[in-house]
Amino acid sequence: MWFVIVVAVVAVGYFAWRFSQSRGEQAREETGNSGDDSRSSSHVTDVASRVGFVRGSHYTDYVEAVKELKRQGRHGELETLLLELIDAVEAEARRKSWGVAPWYYEEAAKLYRKQKDFLREIEILERYSRNQQGRGSVKAVLAERLEKARLLLDKQREGADKRN
Repeated sequence: MWFVIVVAVVAVGYFAWRFSQSRGEQAREETGNSGDDSRSSSHVTDVASRVGFVRGSHYTDYVEAVKELKRQGRHGELETLLLELIDAVEAEARRKSWGVAPWYYEEAAKLYRKQKDFLREIEILERYSRNQQGRGSVKAVLAERLEKARLLLDKQREGADKRN
């Protein structure tokens, strides 16, 4: 009699295990995850929670790196990094429904101003103004900077027209 009970328990355990396996396969088919890659659902959650990260670190960890690239005059690398950081800032702001961090836009605008690339300065400041912004006086400072950049671009174009 005990043999029959053991077989019954094993059979119930086996069928419960197979049912859970088939449910897992069904869930993977519904989500498009084949299940044969090494990534688990915790990996997907980890990637989703890493919005705001650039090259493995949160965008706020790059302030000193930005300042150092600026000091060293490595403008190409600085621009690339700032644009990556701005993408991360915007992604996190959208995800968390808060305003974008203005410092990164301002640093990019300063870089473009230094290079006398007023059109790109205007583009980055307009990009900032299209995003949700937090409270504070920085909005006004960047709005003034945008107006000044527009005037400088007009002046630059007038000077080019006079030379031609």
